[in-house]
Amino acid sequence: MDIIIEGTLTSDEGMNDLLETIIHLKTVPNALLRISSSKENVKGRVGFGPGGFILGGCIDDTGENGYAAIKKLLTLTSGNYAVLDTGHDLSPEVNQTLWIKGEKVLEIWPNLPESPDKLFDVNGSLLSVMKPPAATKVPKDQRDESISRVRFTAIQTDRENPYRKRNFAILLSSTLLIMLLLLMVTMFGNKIMEPTSKSIDKLMELTPKSLVNTQKGE
Repeated sequence: MDIIIEGTLTSDEGMNDLLETIIHLKTVPNALLRISSSKENVKGRVGFGPGGFILGGCIDDTGENGYAAIKKLLTLTSGNYAVLDTGHDLSPEVNQTLWIKGEKVLEIWPNLPESPDKLFDVNGSLLSVMKPPAATKVPKDQRDESISRVRFTAIQTDRENPYRKRNFAILLSSTLLIMLLLLMVTMFGNKIMEPTSKSIDKLMELTPKSLVNTQKGE
């Protein structure tokens, strides 16, 4: 990890000045504040995410983490510090995904509240990244115009389709032909079948006599 800034907290350049510098780092998406105070006997780290958010923190000696560790470290008045560019995501030790808005911490520093609830950016950039964009409501007149345009395009395309015209003509011709055949069968069916029936009856009458004559000739 590369060290970006290092120094010592003083009355002229306190924690609020250091915090303001860190949350406005534009080229470092994930920064780590490492601080140690021999006077207050505290040593720990605070993790910062993109957009000036504070993600988490921990006290090295006690293992205390989360907002309690952040509050203790960011209210130190003395000690040595170093700000590092992690070059990757922060480790779970300093990233409890709290997403505390750094600007809100600066506004009330050093009187940080017992609970971080008031420090969350409920309407800010974090939620705009995490939530999908809201649907845009289209005015009724524009919606109706869009629907009419789509319908007109569909009708025009349908009319210009040569295959549709050809298929319709084939279907119409087939229907007329079937109707004509049915009409012919209805009108001339009996006359067509009558000669066939007579021929069959005549054949049946002649067949026994031929057989009898043949037997007599033998």
